[in-house]
Amino acid sequence: MSATTVYVFSGTFESIEEACLYSQPQWEAEPSESASDEEYAAWEDRNPSHNMLSNIGPYLDEDFIETIDFDPGYLSGIKISKSDIAHIRSRSLDANILVLVYEQALGGFSLRKAPVSNSSLTYCGHFYCDI
Repeated sequence: MSATTVYVFSGTFESIEEACLYSQPQWEAEPSESASDEEYAAWEDRNPSHNMLSNIGPYLDEDFIETIDFDPGYLSGIKISKSDIAHIRSRSLDANILVLVYEQALGGFSLRKAPVSNSSLTYCGHFYCDI
């Protein structure tokens, strides 16, 4: 296990799969071989789309993002303190999903701005943990 920081977001979604459409990068179908160079370049510029960048950016490595059912036991398992879990619960209201963005997801970049909440996810804070 190694110590790190995790940025915690909570939200309400129909399912984990629906939440992942928000928290993980999404790709459009690749253009056919008959596509022009301009069409292919435009596709490359649009892909992947990543809604999570509206909460935390400028870069996210999907290998260090977890989308899970809201589970305080899981948070305890990665050694988030009881008081921090209580804080997360108080910010989460009726949320059923947590999105955990570990600092490694930032690819060594510093955050240009603090993570934000929006209509999809509530930012609960950043916390010490062990992974």
